[in-house]
Amino acid sequence: MAFMIQPYSDPKSGIWKIRKVIPKHLRPFLDGKVELKRSLETKDAYEAKTRAAGVIAEFESAIARALSRFDNQENEQRISSAQLDAIVSYWVAHEHGRLTQADIQARYLLETPEGLSGMTEWFSEPLEVLHEANGTSRQQTEEQRFVRHMSAFVDEALELSQYSLYDHSLRLYLAIQLAKACIKLCNSAIDHEQLDRRKQELIRRELNRGFEPTLPNTNIDPTVPSSDALQQLKDLGLTVISTSSSAPNKQKEAELTLSSSVSQLIEWVNNQKKIVSSEVAFRSWQGDRNRPCERLIEFFADKPIGEIQKLDMRKFFNWIIRCPSKPSQEIRALPFNKQIDIADKRGLARVSINTADKELKLISGYFQQAVKLDILPKNPCHQVSPGKETVRVIRDPGYSNAELMKIFSLPLFRQRTNAQKARYGEAPYWLPVILAYTGARAEEIAQLYVKDIKQDSDNSERWYFHIQELRDDQSVKTGESRRVPICQALIELGLLDYLNTLPADGRLFPILKANKKAKYHLAVARYLKDVFKTLDIEHFDFLKPLHAFRHRFITEARKVMREDVQNAITGHSNAGSTGRNYGIYSELHQEIDKMPVIDIPKWHL
Repeated sequence: MAFMIQPYSDPKSGIWKIRKVIPKHLRPFLDGKVELKRSLETKDAYEAKTRAAGVIAEFESAIARALSRFDNQENEQRISSAQLDAIVSYWVAHEHGRLTQADIQARYLLETPEGLSGMTEWFSEPLEVLHEANGTSRQQTEEQRFVRHMSAFVDEALELSQYSLYDHSLRLYLAIQLAKACIKLCNSAIDHEQLDRRKQELIRRELNRGFEPTLPNTNIDPTVPSSDALQQLKDLGLTVISTSSSAPNKQKEAELTLSSSVSQLIEWVNNQKKIVSSEVAFRSWQGDRNRPCERLIEFFADKPIGEIQKLDMRKFFNWIIRCPSKPSQEIRALPFNKQIDIADKRGLARVSINTADKELKLISGYFQQAVKLDILPKNPCHQVSPGKETVRVIRDPGYSNAELMKIFSLPLFRQRTNAQKARYGEAPYWLPVILAYTGARAEEIAQLYVKDIKQDSDNSERWYFHIQELRDDQSVKTGESRRVPICQALIELGLLDYLNTLPADGRLFPILKANKKAKYHLAVARYLKDVFKTLDIEHFDFLKPLHAFRHRFITEARKVMREDVQNAITGHSNAGSTGRNYGIYSELHQEIDKMPVIDIPKWHL
C-alpha cells in the first residue's frame, strides 16, 4: 500500500529529516542506494513541513527516472544498429536545416587569421584516441570519456527523436556515429558560410552599381532519412516530426489577449522587437532579457497575464532574490526552484536586490507593451520593487598609475603563448592597450574590422578608429558614429604592423566570436579578468576590468583637454551636440597626443 512520505525529527539532534526507501529492483539505477535521505536543516516542525514538499518532489522524480530506466531495459536490448542509425539520420537532416543559424555554425567553424576553418579536430581527434585504446586496458576509460565528450549531441539527437537511452553501449554507438556526421557537417558549414559571404558581397556590389542583385543559390540540400528509417523510428514508438521544406516553419502568430500566458506575451513582444531591429541589436536586446524571462515563465507557468497583480509581482521579486547569484554550470542547468533549494542547503550567495530590481524593470517592458495596446489595464510591475540598495563607493572605478604598471608588466604583454593565440589571437595584448590610449568601450573596439582603422584624408600621418554601426554585427551604445584619433604612442607600439598581418577585409580580432548577446569582447574579458586577479589590485572585485581603462583615461584627460574634446573622443552619452559633432578634427589628434605615455612592451608577432 502506497503511503505519503513524512518528515521525522531525529531523536538525538532534534533536526528534522526525510527519507524514502528505494524498491529493490530500482537500486542498481540509483548507484546501489537502499534509500534516499536528506536533512531539512531545521528544528522547527512548521518550517520542516514547508521544506519537505520540495525534497519529496525531488525524491519522486529520482524514483520515476530509475523506473523509466528499469522499464526501458527490455526495449533497449532489442534496439538494432539500423534503428540507431535512423536516430542519427533524423538528427543530421534537422541539423542541415539549421546551418544558417550563427550559433549552429559556431559548433563547426573556427575563425582564424587565415580565414574560416572547420572544427573537424574537435570530433576526429577523440575518435582517434578511442580507436587507439580499443583492446587495451584504457578502452573502458576512453569510451566513457568519449561519450561524455559527445553527450550534448547524443542528448540532442535523442530529444529530437523523443526517446531515452541509458545503456552505455548504445550511447557509445550513437556518439561515434554522430561524431562522424559532425565531421561532414564542418565541411557543409564552411561551404554555406563561404556562399553566404559571396552572396553578401554580390549584394553590395550590385547595389553600388544601381542594379537589382541576382543572388547565387545558397541552399544546402538536407540529408533526409529514408522512409525505412522513419518507419524504424515509428516502430520504436518515436514521434516523427516532418522535415519537409513544404511544411510551415512556424505556427501562425497567436493573438495577444488577457488570457495569454507570460510565455506568449514574451514571444509576441520579441517578434515585434525583431521586426524593427537589426539582427545584432535584437540579439543583444534579447540576451539581456533571457534570464529574467526564464524566471518569469517558471514562476507564473500558465497563469493568464490578465490575472497577474502587483502582489504576485512582489512575490516574484522576493523569489528572484532567493536564487543563487553565480550558480555553477551544473546548477544553472536546473529549474530555478531546484537552484533555490541548493542555495538554501549550501548557503550560496543570492541575487542582490539591485540585480532583481534591474530584472524587474526589464520584465516591466513586456507588460508595458500590452498596456500601450490596451490589452492590460495597468502594468503589474509598477512600484513593486522595494528600491535599490545603497552601494557605498569604495574606490575610484579606474586604475591608478601603479596598477596600470602592474598590468602591463604581465608576461602576456611581452609574449603570448600558443594557447592564448589559439583562443584569442592578439586581442589579450591589443584590446587593453587600445582601451588605455583611447578611453573607448571594450565592445566598440572588439567589433571593429580592419577597414575601420583609417588614414586621415587631409594628413596621411594621422590614423583613427571609425566607430560606427556600419554592419549588421556592429553597434554603438549611443547610436552615433565617431572618429577616435590614434595617438602616436599606439603607432610606435606597432599597431600598423599588426594591421598589416591581417586580411584587409577581415576583423581586427578575427578569432573572437560573438556570444548569444552579440558581444565580441566578453570571452577575452573573462580571460583578462582572471589574469588581472593575480596582481592583488585593491578591491578588484568592485572594478570592471576592461571598463576601468576608460575611467582612467577620462580621469587623465580632464587634466590636459577641454570636456567637449574629451567627450568627442570617448563618445560620452552626455557629451551634448558640441562633443558629438566636434568640427575641428585635427585638434582631437593634438589633444590625445598630450595624454601621458604608458610604459608598455612593444608588440611583436
